[in-house]
Amino acid sequence: MTLVAFTIPDDPAQLPGWLEARLVAPDFGRLVAELAAAHSSRALSDVPARQLMGEWHARALAEGLSAVPPGVLQQLLRHPRSLLELQEAVLTEGGAFWDEVASRADELTPAVERGKAALAAIFVSRPVATQASSSTPVSVVRPSPAPRSYLAWAVVSTAMAACLLIAVGYLVLTGPKPGPGGTTETAAIGWGWAKPGGIPQDTQKPAEYLNALAATSEEWFKQRPDDAAGVARRINEFRTGCSQLILSPHTPLAPADRDWLVERCRAWARKLDDHLTALEAGADPAKVRGDADDTVRKLQAALRERATQAG
Repeated sequence: MTLVAFTIPDDPAQLPGWLEARLVAPDFGRLVAELAAAHSSRALSDVPARQLMGEWHARALAEGLSAVPPGVLQQLLRHPRSLLELQEAVLTEGGAFWDEVASRADELTPAVERGKAALAAIFVSRPVATQASSSTPVSVVRPSPAPRSYLAWAVVSTAMAACLLIAVGYLVLTGPKPGPGGTTETAAIGWGWAKPGGIPQDTQKPAEYLNALAATSEEWFKQRPDDAAGVARRINEFRTGCSQLILSPHTPLAPADRDWLVERCRAWARKLDDHLTALEAGADPAKVRGDADDTVRKLQAALRERATQAG
């Protein structure tokens, strides 16, 4: 299954339209969970969307995201809770622009449509006293406009429900778990780019940064599972590291090197996806692990070669 975060466009000019569609899409919860996993140290940080966006917040609610600077949108992607707050503001305060975005969405499920119809039925009528020919007051039903915010919530109710469920699942998986004797232990990936500190934050030189990434990827070879489940788990853990690397700021790198790294890691992630697909289709686990070995060796060589150019 392709991560929603992997559909983030490389071209900054395409980012506003992409994010507008995601804000009203049923897979919004998946996106938030993926971003939270990639930015685990900041996933629950309290940065209100209004504060993060500043003057652009009101304009986004009225006119959409096309006028919002790409840097502000990228900050939103690094603060998933802010994205949740922005979606809530869009649904409750957004102008007619967002109604049009929602009307163009082609991903709404039958469940969402049923929710919309149910809320429409609640708000569509009200009893009004009138006079019949017998002069006996009766109640008739007259149409009454449904509040926009309630209908908007219905349109994306599946997205919000999914977001809450995935967020809870994420916290359960990564939060403290009971251990022997009542102690707690944290479920986390303990190797590669996905481990805490797996992506260096303290180095300032581009070559050191890229070489450190190559060295960390070497941890792939420390465990050699033979069964399909073990190989799949190992590939998935490396794949999670790829996701975190793609969504990291890479502050030591120049823009050209940063763009190169993100593009290459997306290509490596696709190769890992291919390995998983082959494994799930019944391929020999040892062969799939060997193919993944080749992928890791190639990415290491590419990182070290780029380090010699980055200086």
